[in-house]
Amino acid sequence: SYDEGDYDGYSISDQYDFLQLIGIIFSPPKTTVLSGIQTVFPPLSWPEWDVQEYAIMIWEGWSDNNTPEILLDTFNGIVHLGSGNGLRDGGWAHISFVNKQILVEESKKYYIEIKYVGIGGIYPFDKSQYSTTNADGLSFYRGNIDQACTEFENGDWNIRAILSGKNCDDIENMEIWPGDTD
Repeated sequence: SYDEGDYDGYSISDQYDFLQLIGIIFSPPKTTVLSGIQTVFPPLSWPEWDVQEYAIMIWEGWSDNNTPEILLDTFNGIVHLGSGNGLRDGGWAHISFVNKQILVEESKKYYIEIKYVGIGGIYPFDKSQYSTTNADGLSFYRGNIDQACTEFENGDWNIRAILSGKNCDDIENMEIWPGDTD
């Protein structure tokens, strides 16, 4: 699902040195493939939003000092927003990792981290104060990858891990199938 640019949630600007990367911890319920993530890109009309690129890091493991342990992959992408040529102006976006074939194992901890590249990066979140649930304690931020992460207590970052579906775990000749494709 996505919001065709009508995202009205809360966000924090990356103008602060201590808030340059945001991320979430997740543990898959079974061994599967991380087929992508969903996150929110603000519309072009948001003031001071001039981000052209982003980097997504996928980490395995989480240390006791709030630091991801093993960098599995980095995905660098370009933000395509606009009102013409079939482009959406902000809202929820799905970023596919199917071609990367990232296997995530049952009950292990993984960390998805996002860094906007450009001026005016805005990190959207669900504010727990206005929700029926509290923040889950799995959202973090930091200034750079050499620092420990700090728990984000105001809510949950709008980052969703998308895991492959019911056809997953079929490995033929070491090829991992992406799951539901219909």
